[in-house]
Amino acid sequence: MKTTIDIPLPLLKKAKKYSEEHHITLKALVEVAISQVLSGKANNQKFQLEDKSVSGHGLQSDFDWNDWASIREASYEGRGGHK
Repeated sequence: MKTTIDIPLPLLKKAKKYSEEHHITLKALVEVAISQVLSGKANNQKFQLEDKSVSGHGLQSDFDWNDWASIREASYEGRGGHK
């Protein structure tokens, strides 16, 4: 059966590259991917963001959480940001 699906261009490019490298059609790749998801064989690992915390003492005393405009202005200061 034929159907039409919208795939974001970056994902489509990756899929086409993968299918070329593995000598399979894009159709076959989509079929395998759907079959794996439906059978529970797909990689269902949860994504965990790498901890990139920095040491410090929280928000500087010059700033107030209720004054987002001054925080934004200071973060772009000297970097060409808009006021």
